[in-house]
Amino acid sequence: MPDYTRIFSTALLAGFLLTCAPVVDAQTFGESVTQRGHVQEDLYLAGSSVTVDAQAEGDVSVAGGRVTIENNINNDVMAVGGTVELRAKVKDDARLAGGEVTVAGDIGDELLAVGGTVVVTPEARIGGRAWLAGGTLEIDGRVAKSLKAAGSKIVIGGEIMGDADVVGEHIEIAPGAIIHGHLNYRSPNQAKIDPGARIVGAVIMTPLEAPPAAARGAHVGGFVFKLLALFVTATVLVLLFPTFSTRAARGVRKAPWVALGLGLAVLASGPLVIVVLMLTLIGIWLALIVLALYLVLLLLGYLTAVLFLADAGLARLRRAEEPSPGWRLMAIAVTLLVLGLLRLIPLLGGLIGFLLLLFGLGALTRALWRHYRSA
Repeated sequence: MPDYTRIFSTALLAGFLLTCAPVVDAQTFGESVTQRGHVQEDLYLAGSSVTVDAQAEGDVSVAGGRVTIENNINNDVMAVGGTVELRAKVKDDARLAGGEVTVAGDIGDELLAVGGTVVVTPEARIGGRAWLAGGTLEIDGRVAKSLKAAGSKIVIGGEIMGDADVVGEHIEIAPGAIIHGHLNYRSPNQAKIDPGARIVGAVIMTPLEAPPAAARGAHVGGFVFKLLALFVTATVLVLLFPTFSTRAARGVRKAPWVALGLGLAVLASGPLVIVVLMLTLIGIWLALIVLALYLVLLLLGYLTAVLFLADAGLARLRRAEEPSPGWRLMAIAVTLLVLGLLRLIPLLGGLIGFLLLLFGLGALTRALWRHYRSA
């Protein structure tokens, strides 16, 4: 009988090597990570506290409890953490996610920021469009093109050179704000527009209405279907590869920062390699294979984090070191249900799911690499 675990892990590992081999040397993981000086290659950093104060020629991808990025970045920035502060001059795009996100630097092109609180300070300059989402949004900087924002409370006090499309419960246009285009907003309440604010275009309000009963039923049905699909996939993973799945899940606890950083590296580099293979034309079929492996790896990475949470819950209930398959499947079902309910919370649920994906993806990749080397 063939060793399906080896076949399965080797196939996924091939996709990982194709996506991550060019950047492995540029990774640094640890409790406290600081990067200074002049860096020629891409940076992949993770830790409880990460500081980037460097002249970086490539992309910068960072994950940590507290993330601070300063100096000059000559390409893209992607950062996720509990607290994220971007004070650097970024030549291209910036994509940020965290509990608290502060943007106080210059971004050459587009900004995407998601967080419990997102603050764009008066010193910030966004060279392209800005997409913001969060519980509380404060936009006091300058956006060279359009603004799209969604949140519970949104305060605009800066200058928007294009249109501002806003969705929120409480919307405020503060004194000194300038919107050169239209203000289009959707809200259950009238926006508070200070007389000291200037809106060149029209102000258009679209009231938010409750969805019809049929739409709500379809939403509930889709929610249940996704949970069942994830549970079935997790069940197959546990029953077919019980030892390997347990080892991969434990990797989150044994080396959390390594798992987080490695997950970020795999997530960021995969699409890049797929696009490069597509552009070569002769690598189109290989690109499609890598894309399929990449999507499978993302799904199994998320489920690895779910297994870790399920096993941690069983451990807190003082179950045996190796719980029975029945107990483990029950714990997985409860974990998926709780995570599914958390995803109904705007932004917070998505952020939790994204962090779990990074942890699980890194732990799974590390387990696949170790399995491959031992084989």
